[in-house]
This record gives sequence, structure tokens and C-alpha cells, in this order.
Amino acid sequence: MGLFKRSKDLERQGLRGTAVVQSRRWDSTAGDDELIDTLLIRSASHKIDLEVHVDGRAPYRVQGTFKVPRKFWKIARGVELPVLVDPERAERIMIDWDGFEAAGGKQIVEDLGDQYRRDAVRDVLSQDPVQRESARTTVETWLGEVRAGRMSREDFGGYVDENVDSGLLTAEEGAAAKERAATPDPRPTPETHPPIEGVDYETWIRATVGIVRKKIPPSEYDAYYQSHGFPAGRADAVNAGWYERVQSDDVLQGWFTRDYAELDPS
Repeated sequence: MGLFKRSKDLERQGLRGTAVVQSRRWDSTAGDDELIDTLLIRSASHKIDLEVHVDGRAPYRVQGTFKVPRKFWKIARGVELPVLVDPERAERIMIDWDGFEAAGGKQIVEDLGDQYRRDAVRDVLSQDPVQRESARTTVETWLGEVRAGRMSREDFGGYVDENVDSGLLTAEEGAAAKERAATPDPRPTPETHPPIEGVDYETWIRATVGIVRKKIPPSEYDAYYQSHGFPAGRADAVNAGWYERVQSDDVLQGWFTRDYAELDPS
């Protein structure tokens, strides 16, 4: 609106709403008239992805080319803009730049600082399939660290958020990863982790934790293990087998770390 092309029908009949910027970039396909307009430092075309909100309607996305006043060229992701929406064609919208300015648009853009530059990097990264796949692989590695007790869920969530902010993960991928980190793997069972010489995980971990918590002297280890179901004289072999599994199995390592710190062996 203002100095820019007006859509009179939208001004008269358009539905008032808001649109949140999801991404924006220069439109490199602008025609001669638009180039002249830009050289006169009045406006420039940007390709903008918007999430549109109109009362009584579900939010929806619109991607289009919009002429942006020079003073607002640095708008960035997250900025909320007033818009007018065609009642019959929801994808046809007009950004109310005068309304944005009246609502403090200049200060809003100034407060963004160089976020528009960070968004540009983010958009490039988000289009790179190699980097996106690398990010997914890294998240799986971090998830294994969380389950093994070597990384906190809080740190994991922060790293995931950084990847979402950089565009390497979608918001949906980030939320799913954090949900997986918050949900522990099922506790080991004889079906998922077969017993070693007849000693299943539950028997082994309770005996192992008991040795430490009850401060059993080494001279009584064999008797203690036998009282917990270990075959006579085979405690060392059973322990070696389970510890080897713990080192190579993230699920088992996570439960071992948790149980060693929290399990009541009595």
C-alpha cells in the first residue's frame, strides 16, 4: 500500500488478517519496470513464504512475489505483517505496509539486526541435501549418547534447536527427535537381550548394583552372585559377557547407566 501498487478491490472487500514471514529472498526474475523501481530506491521484489491467519479460518501457507518498500528490505523470519485477503481466493493477498509501519515496523526491522543474513544462510543450508542428511545422522548419534547417559536431554534439545534454526532440520523433525529422547527405550528383557549362561539382564544388574551398594567384600562375591542365580564359579564370565554387551549396545548402555545410579537392588 502507500506508494506501491494498490489492489482497490482488496482494499474495499479484503479480509483483514496477519501473515508471519517463514522465509524471504530477493526475486532475481524482476522485470524492467521493477528494476527501475528498485534503482529509484522505492521498492524491490522479494519472494516471501507466509503463514496467513484470518479469523474463522485455519492458518495456511502462501508463497508469492511481493514488492517490499526499501525501509523493510531486512524483514526476516518470524515477522508478523498485516494483510488483506481475497475472500474468494485465499492465496491472493496484499501486504499492508502502511499498517506495518504504523505498528512500529521500522523499529521491528531495526531490532532484527542481521537476522536476514542468518536467514539467507539458513535457506541455503536447508536446500543442501548432503548437509541435511549429515544433520539427521548427527542427531541419531546424539540420541544414542542421550540413551547411553553421556548427554543430557536438555543439551540434546539445545543442539536439535540449533539445527532447526539453521534450516538443517524441519520443526517437525526436531520435535520428533526430542520426543524420542524423552521416551526411554523398553527395558531389556530375555527376549530382546538373551541371558548369558542363564543370567538375564535383570538378575545381572541387581547383583552388580547390590555388590556396590551393600559393600560386599571381594571374598564373598562368589557366594553373593550364586545367591542371586549365577551358576557356580561363572560370575567372572557372566560379568564379562554383560559388560561387553553394554559397551556395544546403546539401549543396554542407557539402562545400565540409569540402573547403576538409581536401582534399588533389595
